[in-house]
Amino acid sequence: MEMYTIGPVLEEEAFFTMLDTRVEALRAAEAAYLDGEKERARHLFAEHVRSICDIDKLLDLGGKPYAPKLSEGLWRVVEDAMKNILYSCGTPLQFGEEIDWYSNPTYNKYSEWTWQLTRHSFVDALATAYCATGEEKYAEKAVWYMLSWIRQAVRPEDGTSPYATLCWRTIECGRRIQFWTDAIHKIIRSPALTDEALCVIFRSIWETCHRLRVDHAKATNWLVIEMTGFSKVSMAFPVFRESKEFLTYATKMLYDTFYQQIQPDGFQYELSTCYHRVVINECMVVANLLDRYGRRMDQKFYDTVEKALMLLIRLCGSGFIVPDLSDGDYGDVRTFIGRHNHLFPDNQNIVYAMTHGEKGECDIPTFDVLKNSGIVMARDTWENAGRISLLFDAGKFGSNHQHEDKLNLLISAFGKPIVVESNRYAYDTSAIRRYVLASASHNTVLVDGMGQNRKKNYKWQREMLESEEDIPTYTDEVLNYARGVYNEGYGEEALPLATHTREVIFVKAPVCGYPYVIAVDTMTADEEHTFESVWHYDILDDLKIDGNIITCADMTTILLGEVGTLSVVKGQEEPFVQGIICRSTKQGDYEGIPTLLRDNRGKNVRIATIFAPTNGEECAIDNASFDGNILTVIYKNGQVQQFDLKTIADLAR
Repeated sequence: MEMYTIGPVLEEEAFFTMLDTRVEALRAAEAAYLDGEKERARHLFAEHVRSICDIDKLLDLGGKPYAPKLSEGLWRVVEDAMKNILYSCGTPLQFGEEIDWYSNPTYNKYSEWTWQLTRHSFVDALATAYCATGEEKYAEKAVWYMLSWIRQAVRPEDGTSPYATLCWRTIECGRRIQFWTDAIHKIIRSPALTDEALCVIFRSIWETCHRLRVDHAKATNWLVIEMTGFSKVSMAFPVFRESKEFLTYATKMLYDTFYQQIQPDGFQYELSTCYHRVVINECMVVANLLDRYGRRMDQKFYDTVEKALMLLIRLCGSGFIVPDLSDGDYGDVRTFIGRHNHLFPDNQNIVYAMTHGEKGECDIPTFDVLKNSGIVMARDTWENAGRISLLFDAGKFGSNHQHEDKLNLLISAFGKPIVVESNRYAYDTSAIRRYVLASASHNTVLVDGMGQNRKKNYKWQREMLESEEDIPTYTDEVLNYARGVYNEGYGEEALPLATHTREVIFVKAPVCGYPYVIAVDTMTADEEHTFESVWHYDILDDLKIDGNIITCADMTTILLGEVGTLSVVKGQEEPFVQGIICRSTKQGDYEGIPTLLRDNRGKNVRIATIFAPTNGEECAIDNASFDGNILTVIYKNGQVQQFDLKTIADLAR
């Protein structure tokens, strides 16, 4: 097929003149090529590469020899790749005898599918299978894929935007070069990796290094991923005259941006739990490599990593679950920090989190305010990270991957999330993707059906990294209190229709029963509007409405103030999306969850909502009332507890 005889752009003669001739073997290879002994030149170069490959050093095995283990999932990837079935973004495509690297099988031509196909994780999977079995067919297939891509995916001209190319987006360059580096080490002794194949692959490696040098991203997790791959290949394969310069440039860019992306409270400035840990993991790849290659990072770096790991502990709620903020990841805190906890054996908070409280001690306050991020966490205890916990997001927009979700409130109880947002979805242009970014998929208030629009007038500035959010808080032996305000506009034009003030009270010491949460929403406007509060419940059963009380097996919800018009939506896609939670970033991987919608109309509306988790038991609260600033909770045993909201708000600082 003609498309397999194009790349690489870098001619072989130019490649041999780019080698580091300070190395005897590489000097001999260049001389042989210039003397017309091309086959000998290729052999000299390939033998040098084989001589410097040290997989045990590359993969940080703690002195143990490399012993590959393939999980069931990895074997499926290998078996499919052997049959030319490749996955990208969770969607497979059965190719014919050749691979068309510009393919896109998705129903809406989701660009990420083609972009992410060229990350080549399956190449490394095949190389791992070769190491595990010794069967040459796996090495042959890995080499076949690399050469197929090189010949078809022609390097773009310098200055080409990442989005203007399907096969050379720079974030993929960073990912691919990492997988290739590992794969080459794993199959370096295979006859499939011939002298000629190695020379072609390294011509493409130089092209990748060059693109990452001249056209890399300017910031965010992209720059970190790109510079990680650039650093790794430059360290593992110092074969070019520029390799030392490449490594110096890449590592400086990597660690400069790392320090510039971590706020004083420890959160990476995109404020996404996914990209927070991506940045940590990528930087640690290079730090570990530098350590093994004799260049340990300074203490500032490890202090910053420790602070970033502590941030994940500070965010975790009931069940030690880290929330999925802003296109974020969601899961047990141990999976987030477990790759790096060994670096900080004396940090008792990390020991505590890694053992779910069986060892270590946690001295993080149960009521914790992340002042730079503007996030408030409250738990009744650190045991199992709390029977009840909440996260109140009253802060920044973040530098990237933002959701329109200021004042969002998340509640977890007895080890699982109950009041949730809709998570993240494939980065396509679908209605589901638009929904997960919008206010409607979060627990906040819409105005005349319109959500928040901070993005319209937003531009991240460097000084935002260290700025602190103004979130008045108060705490005593009974409760924790926090207040946030949204006044940055609604709808496509970010119209100044209303101001939303949300007060959150965590009643950690009720007179009886389990702790519970009170959300007080005040909407003020110059004209009448319909204010729709939205609450998403990740529960198995449905919500049952009885007047102002909504029940399910996990929680009782009590509505105070004018109840308004109530409805429950679940799994709706038309005429607009509502009541959906996404379970992964794979297209189509979403399902319906019951979502409570409460409409109130007026100029000035003040309502309250009590969320009382029950753990499957009878709720201790019978009902409640809301009269001006006095909120009264009546328990089923006859006891009464009152909260003077004005007094509490006045005490907040």
